[in-house]
Amino acid sequence: MEFNTVYVIGAGASKELNLPTGEELIKNIADRLDYEFDAFGYPESGDDDIYQAIRIHASDTAELDKYFIAAKTIKKGIILTKSIDTYIHNHRGDSYIAKCGKLAITRAILDEERNSTLYNAINSRPSHLNIPNTWLIPFHKNLTEGCDIKEIEERLKSITLIILNYDRCVEQFLYNALKQHYNTNDSKASQLMSNLNIYHPYGTVGKLKTSIINGVKFGAKLSPEKLLDISNEIKTFTEGITEKTNISEIKKHMSNAEKLIFIGFAFHKMNMEILKPNPPASSYPIFYASTYGFSDFDKKEIKKEIKKLYYNRDIGFVEAQFFMSNKDQTCFDFFNEFQKGLSF
Repeated sequence: MEFNTVYVIGAGASKELNLPTGEELIKNIADRLDYEFDAFGYPESGDDDIYQAIRIHASDTAELDKYFIAAKTIKKGIILTKSIDTYIHNHRGDSYIAKCGKLAITRAILDEERNSTLYNAINSRPSHLNIPNTWLIPFHKNLTEGCDIKEIEERLKSITLIILNYDRCVEQFLYNALKQHYNTNDSKASQLMSNLNIYHPYGTVGKLKTSIINGVKFGAKLSPEKLLDISNEIKTFTEGITEKTNISEIKKHMSNAEKLIFIGFAFHKMNMEILKPNPPASSYPIFYASTYGFSDFDKKEIKKEIKKLYYNRDIGFVEAQFFMSNKDQTCFDFFNEFQKGLSF
């Protein structure tokens, strides 16, 4: 019988594939929304595709001006916040900031997918997953260990991936890796992937084309019209927590977790709120966490925050099992350090 295993995956996990951290995404978005206009009203700087999308979306010149004021507001203010999610949440109720932010997120993430080592690997001829020193390789080795193609379906059903990123790196990798490992076709690989419980509380830059016919290819270059459409799939924190089905399912999986594994996760308060188990858990899972860049003091605080998630009067503050990596260990190092504990 498989353990109920929950992975909470943050931006640090995608960094090993050359995608941006939260701080790097902030700078990327600020640069894209840094519009300066010439005497004729044409942009001399900023992202042209976002500019064209806003022109399509705005109902008139007055509304167009409001969007570019919002873009400038984001550009100036976003560097003073922890993440783009936090910034949009702090300006909740401002639809212009929300739309500009979502357009910039969508453009930035799709570009970064296209610049990733994963994109290069899956688009090489012949396609092969030559992405060394990334956590996804030891993760897949653990995932498939001892399983034939029938047995892997049951194991996948026991796994929940809560991905706080907008990119689709984990899904794209697993689709290609399962297909390659079991020497199967696109249809079977998609069917295997459907057994996983995958959640993106903040949405993504579109459903992958591997899973639905009209999906968005990994690293796609979108027209301004399509960019507008896909940007609607990005959710703010407020929108995320009001999507009751998605969030309630996440909380239920957190309640039932027997192993809880944090990978490249920053432990921001907003995200921790999404993860709080409901109904309250009857016992603690075993906790694992990659903590690259965190001080010893911060790691103690993280332990407290994780334990608070699971506190209820029935189990109290009993001693929980924590396994945390060192400050200088990447996600890849983390999987090598705890390979036995992280196995299925």
